[in-house]
This record gives sequence, C-alpha cells and structure tokens, in this order.
Amino acid sequence: MSENVDAARPGYVPGRSPAPAGRLSATDVRAAVGVSGLGLGDLVEYDGRIVDAEEDPRFVPGGRGRIRDVWAAGGEVVARVEREDGVSDAPALKDLRPVTTTVSKASGELRAGDIVRAHGMRVRLDAPCPPHSTDTDTDTDDDVVHSWTGTVLNLADIHATGHVSRSHLRRWSGLSLLREDAWTVQGTNAVRRNVEVPLKAPEPSAPLVAALRAKGLEPFARQGGVVTVTAHGIEWTLEPVPHAVTGEWCGVWSAVGPKGSRGMFVATNAASFIADRRVP
Repeated sequence: MSENVDAARPGYVPGRSPAPAGRLSATDVRAAVGVSGLGLGDLVEYDGRIVDAEEDPRFVPGGRGRIRDVWAAGGEVVARVEREDGVSDAPALKDLRPVTTTVSKASGELRAGDIVRAHGMRVRLDAPCPPHSTDTDTDTDDDVVHSWTGTVLNLADIHATGHVSRSHLRRWSGLSLLREDAWTVQGTNAVRRNVEVPLKAPEPSAPLVAALRAKGLEPFARQGGVVTVTAHGIEWTLEPVPHAVTGEWCGVWSAVGPKGSRGMFVATNAASFIADRRVP
C-alpha cells in the first residue's frame, strides 16, 4: 500500500471531524495497515457514515468493494475503496471489514459477539439475559425465550433510513439517558436469526486443479494458490502471478520446473503445457 502522508486526494470525504492530533507518519500508516489485516485488492465492506460538509453534515451510504490505496489524512488512516457500484469512496481504514454473508441460527444457538442482522440493523450481542419460559406448565426447551442485550453497529444507516425509531434504541435510568444504540434480540428456538460470518473467498487454485485433473494428473493445491504436480517424471510448481499494477492475482500461473520458469499460462493452457511437456 502506498504511504502518502496527509495527501489531498480527489473525492476524499472524511469519515468524521479531523482529529486534532498531529501528522501521521509513514510508520503510523504501516502500523494501521498491519493491525487491520487488510491489503490492496481485498474485498471489503463498511457501514454508512455521517461526513463533514461545508454547511451541514451529510450521510454517505456504506458499500462493498476493493481497496485500491491507503494514506493518512485528517489525523486518521483512510482507504480508497472502489465500490461495486462504480463509485470510489474513502472511509476510515478501521471501519472496513472483510465481506460477510449470513448463516441462520436458532435463538438458543446465539453466542456473545455474534452480529445479528435485523430490521436493517447490525446488532452485536453483548450479554445474555436470564431465559424465561412462555409456558410455565410444560417448560420445554421450545418454550424457553433466549434474550440478549446488544449494540447497534450501523447507527448512521438506521438514522438515515428511519427503519427503526431512535426512541426504540434508547435506554433510560429514570430521567437519565444511558445510551442510544441498544437493541434486544430475543425469541424461542422457533425464531431463527441471520448471523454474519466471513464470506469465504473461492480458492484461486480451483480452476487450475480442475484443468490438471482433466488431463489425468494429480495436482496438490498449496496455500496462496500455488499448485504442484508431477508429469512425465518432471516436478512442476505453478505459482500465481500478480497483476503488475494492482498486485492482485489475475488468473495466470508461472510454470516453474527444475530449470526455472517455462512461461506464464491461464489454467487450461497451463494444464495442456504440463501434460504435453517431456523435458524440464
């Protein structure tokens, strides 16, 4: 990732008021990138946010896309995200997360830390409440109500859409307002919840492995898209080649034999080359 410090980028929209802290160094940027665990080309998603404007704050919707750059501005580290709708946005790096999907869980299967999607909200489950039964006569597992206190993580989205009234998110102690981001998730096991889980990226070596097997070979897929295979007594290592500009894997492998690289190929061509090659 680039390390342009405090660079003014076209279209940059800060995620919040500029922090009063001093300039961030290149070391600070590298450290933030390391903590995030993200890199150029990673597919990420993020929630909507309120940004500064010359007159009034405005809402910028969240989205998902690929990280194209990272730099420091306004006292924080931001990332340029090329969104799937074609718009380039610049949310704070710390607000990005790997893309997710959901799995269905019964209420009794929920655990602390789960992020439940409900009514447009992303609710992190913080602590369980004492369970109670809806039928005191039978008191079976199906009658038990499982309840969790939770924190709404995408408040800006909820405020902007109005799907949930702000009053429903408030918690009071007498006349004292304790918080404005609370939601309770509850239900018996008959109620299922959509819970976020990381979206597993397809293994990049899959098309190459399939093409080699179609040639009657037995490849071995290693981490990072590397594939090894032996054909005609020659041991080959097929290494994924990054794009020269973006650094992303681009569907091309370098065929490396005992005497070095013998060319770069897409999956089907690589399989044909290995299957037909009789010399290292």
